[in-house]
Amino acid sequence: MQQQQNKDLPEGTNAMVAEALKNVQEIEKKDAEKDKQQAEKQKLESLKQAVKKQAETTKKETEKDLPQKKEETKQPSKETPTGKVAVILLRGFIGVTRSVKETLFMLKLRQKHSCVVIDNTPSTKGMLIKCKDYITFGEISPDTLKDLQAKRGKKDAKGALKPFYRLHPPRGGFKGKGIKKTFKEGGSLGYRGEKMNELIRRML
Repeated sequence: MQQQQNKDLPEGTNAMVAEALKNVQEIEKKDAEKDKQQAEKQKLESLKQAVKKQAETTKKETEKDLPQKKEETKQPSKETPTGKVAVILLRGFIGVTRSVKETLFMLKLRQKHSCVVIDNTPSTKGMLIKCKDYITFGEISPDTLKDLQAKRGKKDAKGALKPFYRLHPPRGGFKGKGIKKTFKEGGSLGYRGEKMNELIRRML
């Protein structure tokens, strides 16, 4: 009976069915790719929201560590802040949580002793506090920034300055209690204010 029904079908019907199935498969494949892209987009958005939330929840603590620049009547010195913060990665990624590692990567800190210079904003403050157990940071002066760009700055294929600097270990080593204690405790981690300039110069 089935053979009789196939014979009664118009010529080319099987080819039409095969083509239709092929079209359905292509549509399903495209839908799957769209779903994958959407999932990746949502993951990135979630990460951004997490960083934003971290910045908001740590705002008070950060403001204590990073006091706002006050107007001064004195002539600017070599250590006058530029409104930017220099950040150096002091420790490797062994034992680091995924969240902290992703934040370090967002800051372009992917190698020990690498340095970046970023704007002093509420968002970046939150990121710095989140990674404080692996970095040191502080205000950078115009002269130090100029020396950093001149001695350690590298350009990309288009001639633009790369957003990170690879530094040497500091001459004389890390003073005090090393890189497992905070700067306030006599170590090297966390916020160090204008003392950041002295450390950078020893690492050029």
